[in-house]
Amino acid sequence: LRPDLPTYRNEYAASLPGGRRYAEAVAVLSALEPDHEGRVLLVIAHSGNGDWRSAEREARLLTQVRPDDPAAQALLADVFNGKGDFRQAQAIYEKLLKSGGNDPRVAVQLANASLWAKNYDDALARFQAVLDSHPDPGSVLRQFPQMRKGFVNAAASVFPPARDHTIVGPMVQISWLADSLVTIELALILELPTPARLYILGKLRAAFPHHDAPIVR
Repeated sequence: LRPDLPTYRNEYAASLPGGRRYAEAVAVLSALEPDHEGRVLLVIAHSGNGDWRSAEREARLLTQVRPDDPAAQALLADVFNGKGDFRQAQAIYEKLLKSGGNDPRVAVQLANASLWAKNYDDALARFQAVLDSHPDPGSVLRQFPQMRKGFVNAAASVFPPARDHTIVGPMVQISWLADSLVTIELALILELPTPARLYILGKLRAAFPHHDAPIVR
């Protein structure tokens, strides 16, 4: 091992969090002035060690050096999420998404921020929006398996367990015209007996023709 070379130091430090050796990783990375990759690893190590103040300091240094780097901004937002400052985390995630970023991880973390802030309705809507924005929702769930738990936790908070209460939620999908040009997905959620509550959820999808790519010939 050549501790004077950032490449070797970073490679060694990156192997330590897998064994929950966060403090050791911090010591290795802090021995000399870290490069960009080393500082990213330092943020991760401080976060794993529960030292959110140090993690935020290092993450802010990354954004100062590379203010236009979405990855650095997202890492700072992750730190805010970890320390419980959900408002600041959400502000950064939303800014990244509005700037044209299409990283699904940012959208998932934004939904998590709403969940952890106990904004359960917003969390459900954001998790659903992540799935709706991808043609293959299953691939998103495989890439981010924690979304399933987020869905369950948010839904359980919207409909908390209660003795002698029943939730009924029939769902239906209706398609019109050839190749499902118009599709409606509708769910009715009924909570009984009292207080009786009815929720109607759904979405409409329509395929619009283009002269270069006609839907029907």
